[in-house]
Amino acid sequence: MGFYFNTPDQINGDKAYNEGKFDEALTYYSHALETLLRHAASSDQHLQYYDAIAHVFADIIITKSVLIRINARDFTKVAMYWREILSMIQEMEVVYNQNLKDRKHIYSREVIIKAYSMLAVTCEKVSDKIMDYLDDSGTTSKNILVNQPTLSDAIQWMQNAIIYQIKSGQSIKIDSSCGYLNLLERQFKETNDEQTLALMSAYMAEHRLLEQVIEDPMQKLELLSYAIRIAIVTKQDNLAVLTTTCHEIYQSLPRENDDNPILQDLSTLIELEPRNPSLEDQHGIEKLEEEEGILSPTEMSLETPHPDDENLGQIELHPSTTSPIPTAPMPNEQVARASQQGMFAITKGIPSAPDTLENHSHAFITALDRITKRSGDTKYLANLLSLVADFFKDYQSSGIPKKNCILIAFDAYQQVLRIYPEHRRAMQQLGHLPQLHPQLVIPYQQFGSTPLNHRDPRMKVMEPKSFFIEALEEITTQVETLLIHSPQDATTTLDRLIHYLGAKLAEGVITHRPYPEIRDKLVMAYQEELNKKSPSSILS
Repeated sequence: MGFYFNTPDQINGDKAYNEGKFDEALTYYSHALETLLRHAASSDQHLQYYDAIAHVFADIIITKSVLIRINARDFTKVAMYWREILSMIQEMEVVYNQNLKDRKHIYSREVIIKAYSMLAVTCEKVSDKIMDYLDDSGTTSKNILVNQPTLSDAIQWMQNAIIYQIKSGQSIKIDSSCGYLNLLERQFKETNDEQTLALMSAYMAEHRLLEQVIEDPMQKLELLSYAIRIAIVTKQDNLAVLTTTCHEIYQSLPRENDDNPILQDLSTLIELEPRNPSLEDQHGIEKLEEEEGILSPTEMSLETPHPDDENLGQIELHPSTTSPIPTAPMPNEQVARASQQGMFAITKGIPSAPDTLENHSHAFITALDRITKRSGDTKYLANLLSLVADFFKDYQSSGIPKKNCILIAFDAYQQVLRIYPEHRRAMQQLGHLPQLHPQLVIPYQQFGSTPLNHRDPRMKVMEPKSFFIEALEEITTQVETLLIHSPQDATTTLDRLIHYLGAKLAEGVITHRPYPEIRDKLVMAYQEELNKKSPSSILS
C-alpha cells in the first residue's frame, strides 16, 4: 500500500494548506494519521511506513505551527495547539531516531527540518506577542494576574525558538540571540537576580557572540551592552576592553543614530564619547523626576559650590581642631590586610583619631540620617550617596591624595548600586573611571576592591537605608584613616562635604525642585551634633 504518500489525504491536505485553508488541511492530515495508526499493529510494517508516519507528524506540526501564528494573541488557543505539538514532536522524533535516522532516500527528513524551522519562527513570534501584550497592558512581574502570560513565558518561548533553530541545522540568528538576551536583561531589571546575569553570561560564552563577525554595528553594540552590564554588576575585569570596543564602533556611526534605543540604553552604562578628564565636572548628575518615577540627567554647573557660598545661609560650622595628636604608624601587616579587603574595609588596630574628628564623623552620618529618616525612596538614598561619590571624584576633599579620592569614589559608586542597581550615574562612572585611570582602577578592581554584594531577598525592607548608613560609615572611616595624622584636613573634608551636599540639595539636582529647606536641615543637624560632647550611635 502507498501508506500516506500520494493518497487523497496528503493531496487534499497539501492543496488546502497551499490555499491558506489551514483548518481544512489539518483535518486531512489528522485523518491520514489515524489511518496510519490503524496499521501500527500490522506485521508487515517496513521503512516506507515509518517514513510516512514521521512525514504526517511533521505536516501536522507545521500546520498547527501556522495556526499558532494566526492566533498568536489568543493565548488560550496557543497553549492548546502547543501542548498537541509537543506531544507530536516527541512521537515524531522517536519514530525517526529509531527507524529512519541512518537510512537513505527518506522523504520525511526534509519535512522534519522544515517543521523545526517553522517552529523556530512561530516560537519567536509568540514571544514577541507576549511582550507586546505586557507592554500594552503595563504588566510587570509585580502585578501579573492569574492566566496572564508573563515575562518568563516570553523568555521560554524565545529559548524554544533558539532550540528549534539549532535542530533545523541553522546557525542561531544574531537577531534571536539579541532578542533572548534583551528579555533576560529586562528580567534582571525587574528582579535584580544575578542568576539571570549568569545565564546571560553563559549563553554569550557558549555561542561566542562577542567573537563572531557581525556586520551590523548596532547589533555589535547591543551585544556589548549586555556584556558591559554583566561586567559592571559582577565586577569582571574586562570592562575597560569592552568599553574601548564600544567607543571604537560608536565613533564610526553617523550622528543620526544617536536616538537609537540601543545607544540610549548603552549610554546609561558608560560614557559613549571619551572626554578629557578636565571636562569631567560638566557631567550631568541624576535628577529624580517625581512625576515619572525615573532618573534623568541634568547638567551641573562648571562652578562647584564653595563651602562659604552665600546661598548656604548664615549657619556657622563648629571650628576644627588644629592640634593633631601623635599616633603610631600602621603596622605593615595591617596595611596589607587593608589593601586586600578594599578601600571600604574597616581597618582594626589603628590608633583612634582625635575626639573632634570622631565628633565630625558622627555628626556627618547623623545629619544625613536625619534628612533621610522618613525616606523609603531607594533612588533618593542612592542619589545622595552618588553625590558623596562625586565629591571625592571631583577632588573636593582636603589633604587626601587624588588617587585615594578616585578609589573612595569608585567604591562609593559600587555601594550606590547596592541600594539601587539601575542607577545610571553610578554605572556610568564605574565604566568611566577605569578608562580615565586604567593603571590605578583596573588593578584595584582585580585585587583591592571589595565585591559588590546585592541584596539577599530575605533582608528586611529597611535594608537599603542600612546600606546607605553603612556606606557613610565606611567613607568616614577611610577619611579618618587616610588623614589620621592631619585631623584638621579630615574635619575640613567633612565640613566641605556637608556644604557640597547642602548646595546640591538647594539647587534641586537630585529632586524634582530645589529644596533649600533640606539643605538648612542638613547643616543644622550637623551643627547640633558637633555641639554635643558624647556622640552616640545613630543605629542604636
